[in-house]
This record gives sequence, C-alpha cells and structure tokens, in this order.
Amino acid sequence: MSMQKRHQLVLMAFMAIFICYMDTVAISVAIIPMVETYGWDMSTQGLVLSSFFVGYLLTQIVGGRLADRYGGCPPPAFNRQIGCIK
Repeated sequence: MSMQKRHQLVLMAFMAIFICYMDTVAISVAIIPMVETYGWDMSTQGLVLSSFFVGYLLTQIVGGRLADRYGGCPPPAFNRQIGCIK
C-alpha cells in the first residue's frame, strides 16, 4: 500500500521539525563537555549558546522570506542543505 501525497508531506514536515529540535537539544547537551575541554567561563558558554540560537532565528527569517518569494517547497529543502553544512 503506497502512501498518499498528503501523508508523505506530513511525514517530511514532521521529520524536518524533529531534526531542528534534535539540533537544539544536541547543542545544549554538547556544551557541557565543551566547557570542560576548553575551560570556558559562563560568559563564553552563553556566547556560544546564544550564537547558535541567533543563527537558528536568522535562518527562520530568511526561510520565511524565501517562502514568500518562491513558494513553500524550495525553502525547506534549501534549509536542510544549509543545516547540514553548519
């Protein structure tokens, strides 16, 4: 039995959101050994975490602008490719 297009779309959207939340959790967990390894103080730790979240925010804004201009399909695919490069 093949999936209908709408079910495929829902599954792909779910996976994209799931990956974004996994990134958020991963940086929050990974900061602990990075602090121990590099000897960062609280200020540096906050700078690293805030840089990640500001970058996340800016890509959401750019993705929204691209979706307004080109429609809803190309920006999520482009966002996933850029996300893999980070």
